[in-house]
Amino acid sequence: MTPAGLNLSSLDSVSQELTPASKALRLQEQMLEQKPVLDYIVCGEHGQEDCGIEILNKVDKMIFRTARYQAPKFPYAVGVMYKKLSEMHPDLEGHIREQMTAEYGIDPASNGVQNAPEPGIEDVDISDMMIDITARWPTMQQLREKSILVAPGNEDALSSWI
Repeated sequence: MTPAGLNLSSLDSVSQELTPASKALRLQEQMLEQKPVLDYIVCGEHGQEDCGIEILNKVDKMIFRTARYQAPKFPYAVGVMYKKLSEMHPDLEGHIREQMTAEYGIDPASNGVQNAPEPGIEDVDISDMMIDITARWPTMQQLREKSILVAPGNEDALSSWI
């Protein structure tokens, strides 16, 4: 299932071994590489602009980015990301659910995800995870260059229309 706003055609050059879910996830990763200040990008539907989301609270940001790092291997982490994003943007909850299902190949609101075991420290290579998370952290220069819109009523969420 691919949401209307998720255009996978730009990844046609990617290996045919990728599943539709991994192509959708790779597209998300590519978009985030281009906009490192953001934590997630909700792809616009039917000609609407994409919505980039940045989590301002540092603890929430670290939890979210840790979950994003773990999500390809641990369904529980997909649920953590979905919960945070849908709390921040309840108006986009259905679209976020559909997009994350396309990206990870599982429904983030399903009982299987919600009841999945939480990964333990021994399941995760902490040093690799920290390198990956901090590599995506924006520099002060990137933050200064970025024009920012704060979502009304969501002071802890930073949204940028890209």
